Amino acid sequence: MEMACIRTKVRKSLALMTLLCLSFAFIACNPTKHLAPGQLLVQNTPKVKSERKLPESALNEAVKTEANRRMLYPRTYLHLYNLGLTMHKDSSWLKRGLLKSSRITKSYNNTVNWLVNKIGEPPVLLNQASIDADVVSLRELCFSNGYFYPSVSAEIDTLKGIFDRGQVAIKYQVQEGTAYKIRKLNYILPPSADSTIFKYIKAENSLLKPEENYRQISFAGERARLTNNLRDNGYFSFSQNLINFEVDSLNIRENEVDSAGQVLENKYLDILVIFERIPPRYQVREINLNIKSLNSSLSVNPEDFVNMRGEFLTEEFREKWKISQDILHDSIPLNFSIDKDHIHVVNFNFLASRIHLKEEDPFSQTEARKTQRRLGELGMFQYAIINYVLIDSIQALDVNIDLQLATRYQMKFGVESFSQNIFTSNIPGIGGNFTIRNRNTFHKSEFLDWAVQARIGWYASEEGASQFQRVFYEVGTELNLNFPRFLLPFGNKKRDLSLLSPISTMSASLKRVDRREFARTQAGFQLTYRWNHKPFQDRAVSRLRPIVLEVIDIDTQEEFQTTVVDSLAPAIRRDFENRISSRLEYSFTYQNYQSTRIFPTFWAQFNIEWGGNLPFLLDGLTSLAISDTSTTDNLLFGRLFYGQYGKISVETKFSIPLSRQSDLVLRGFIGGALPYNETSTVPRESRFFSGGTNSMRGWRSNTLGPGTTSLQDLLEFDSEDQIQGISLIAPGGEYILELNAEYRFRAGGMLELALFTDAGNVWFHRPKNGEPPLGEKSLLTRENLKLGWDAGIGFRFDFSFLILRIDVAQQLYAPDLENGWILGNANSRDRRPQLNLGINYPF
Repeated sequence: MEMACIRTKVRKSLALMTLLCLSFAFIACNPTKHLAPGQLLVQNTPKVKSERKLPESALNEAVKTEANRRMLYPRTYLHLYNLGLTMHKDSSWLKRGLLKSSRITKSYNNTVNWLVNKIGEPPVLLNQASIDADVVSLRELCFSNGYFYPSVSAEIDTLKGIFDRGQVAIKYQVQEGTAYKIRKLNYILPPSADSTIFKYIKAENSLLKPEENYRQISFAGERARLTNNLRDNGYFSFSQNLINFEVDSLNIRENEVDSAGQVLENKYLDILVIFERIPPRYQVREINLNIKSLNSSLSVNPEDFVNMRGEFLTEEFREKWKISQDILHDSIPLNFSIDKDHIHVVNFNFLASRIHLKEEDPFSQTEARKTQRRLGELGMFQYAIINYVLIDSIQALDVNIDLQLATRYQMKFGVESFSQNIFTSNIPGIGGNFTIRNRNTFHKSEFLDWAVQARIGWYASEEGASQFQRVFYEVGTELNLNFPRFLLPFGNKKRDLSLLSPISTMSASLKRVDRREFARTQAGFQLTYRWNHKPFQDRAVSRLRPIVLEVIDIDTQEEFQTTVVDSLAPAIRRDFENRISSRLEYSFTYQNYQSTRIFPTFWAQFNIEWGGNLPFLLDGLTSLAISDTSTTDNLLFGRLFYGQYGKISVETKFSIPLSRQSDLVLRGFIGGALPYNETSTVPRESRFFSGGTNSMRGWRSNTLGPGTTSLQDLLEFDSEDQIQGISLIAPGGEYILELNAEYRFRAGGMLELALFTDAGNVWFHRPKNGEPPLGEKSLLTRENLKLGWDAGIGFRFDFSFLILRIDVAQQLYAPDLENGWILGNANSRDRRPQLNLGINYPF
């Protein structure tokens, strides 16, 4: 009886809570619910109508009044605020009945506080002061662009509709008028200035050009241009505040007549550029590099440092400190100071190549900045600071460059965890990684990274299986050697390629995977070149891998071979045979991508790949050597399969701000790969795969497609072992199309929410000879041009140093199902929810 009474009370409490929440939610949908008499809610962000002489984006940005933030369409943040106030003010019998318990009362009050003060947003009300400020801001925008006499007015529309009562719509009308243009530009120097300074000013490059509209932003740009030009030509002490501009209002011409007697409609003005003072011109006397270790700051004893200059070094000094010409050449016109314990870890010739200032030349600000950037790019230093000592008596200066060596060795390690539920998760594995980095390996700021990674996982529980039999693991090691320069057998004397921040990387790797189904060993080597297309700008970047070589040795277990691998078509069966992969890769990236939520940003990458040619040539040579007539079997040395193919892809991403708290992020990826010669299918290592935490989040990693194929039905899987094999044999495809959209918005504190949807699939091409590797359903045809579709919600926790991401996705349309639509499927197992865990944003 007592248990029955308790259950009845719990049910009543839950019913009351549900009824109360529904009532509050319905009441909170009215955005003007809690407005005082006379208060009016701003319905939407004010709109600006103009004569379109100024960009619409600039006009809208000048308006600071904003309506309540929106989550998709409705004013969700205001509704949450109203819901909290409704709960606080409510005095109904429902609330009194619910809050009899002190514990429930505390939770109730905490919820109200969270809604009102944490995630809710109070209503944005009509405010005459903010409207006046917007009008002034629009006028200033017009004035700053040469429209000196604009007409700006505000229209306030008090809405009377049934659902709009208590709200207002604000519109601004802007009539820019006629823009004033620059007629003449004159430079005025002080009487004591040398007239040769005009060649450094270069008036023809001025940002203030005749016949162009007056713009205030051009004045700031012109002031900076003149200052940089003079500082690049020795005028070290020149500053922008020595330049003044005067607009000659007396010479403003209205209805001026040109040489043909035609009345000019535009209005003109003259501009004077006045130099108040021209300071002395300095040249560089000495350049001193002071190199310290981490411990040097604790001791400033001059006896601990060695001072040297290449041209002054004697043979005895070189022998004592083992300073050869390869380390410091006689022709290097720089002074070096370094502590004795680290004299052997620096190549001074290498450092000299990154110093762009020169002794006895006029000081150049651009060359000084270039020097600091190039030294700052080197990982061997913690900082690079340039100081100057002026010697006014001889109009010269000394350049002192302070460098502090970074710790030569650095260690990092990390841990990751996962769940091996293949139906509901894209979570990587239990494992860890350990990395040792050696900075300045060969004394020219090289990085040597040695990393070890390991993962371990478990199969589903099986009757009679020991704990050890349920374990699988992966272990690998990788060695990367980075050079901050091009490693090329030739040079370019006409252009200093080092200004493009090049990095050459040689990598070697060895990985071992040991599963119940198979064991695989993979060894690889690659050479990579990376460079910017403009000095010190990473907006346009190229990467070239002229050598990518991988050798894979795989040994399948008998049961997996007979039940799974032997069921595959010969082209896919080769995924489980020994093979060699060789390819050339190039990618070009152009981007300014970042989540600013202020202005739109983008990222685009073009990739091209050409593979299989090196083993093809070796196969031909070895076939001649051993008189092998089977030169078309795509087997190197008779045992290593290789494939020849070409591959191309394009990926783009866009971040579109919707407000200062939200943005819409779009991604598109399209690509294709085709085999040639005797290769029937592109090798597995170079196919496209879809599905996973950064791709189609409604599918397990790599398991979407190809086409409308169902691997489970194709292979007639019926046991848990075989079903688990789906992810192992996932073949990918030779064509891919993926489209992703994600709406991200702040939900308060470190929590960010995202609503997302993904669409995509992969396909194979139709071979010229033979059957398709996975049947007709896997081919790129009109009948199979169906995209998988999913949607979901994401939770992102921003810890400043990383973003932890949890995405819950639901498949909506699955190409492999006959009906396709998931939610209408009566079989609950085919509902296919998916949990994803990741670090940082998916794209």
